[in-house]
Amino acid sequence: MTDCPSIKQTARMRPSSRAERVEPPSDPEVFAKRITALGSDGEHDLQTRASNLNGLRVLVVEDSWQVSAAVKCLLEECGADVAGPVATAAAAARLASERTVDVALVDIRLRAGELAYDLIDQLHDRGIRIVVVTGYADVPLVQGKVKAVLHKPVQEQLLLKSLQSGT
Repeated sequence: MTDCPSIKQTARMRPSSRAERVEPPSDPEVFAKRITALGSDGEHDLQTRASNLNGLRVLVVEDSWQVSAAVKCLLEECGADVAGPVATAAAAARLASERTVDVALVDIRLRAGELAYDLIDQLHDRGIRIVVVTGYADVPLVQGKVKAVLHKPVQEQLLLKSLQSGT
């Protein structure tokens, strides 16, 4: 398995404002240290969770490089086929039209302050399940369009559970 930054680890790396955005390091090994994923009930081994997402096709729409890298790595380790990450609604819509997507992880505020509400409508109309991952406490969404709203920093176990079709 590839070592990746955890979602909790990326929460500490996130800059305080979008204007201070950090570019990805030139050396990928900088983010190659993986800390143990801790959920509400303690440590979890990715091997035991890997079969949970086998074959699931996930579109990741997130403008933070650190968060999207951690999410992509986690999902791939758990057996998901990941499209993206992409940082704009246009790029997400293009990928969704080119590939079959089962579920989309969508941040509400994307690159340059773009809001993802229209993208959520488009994905919902295509029959794609949507899980919103946001740093905002109050997210006005039409009920029934999203499967879950998760708040950053999200626990890895909660993210994985939200993606499973039976939950």
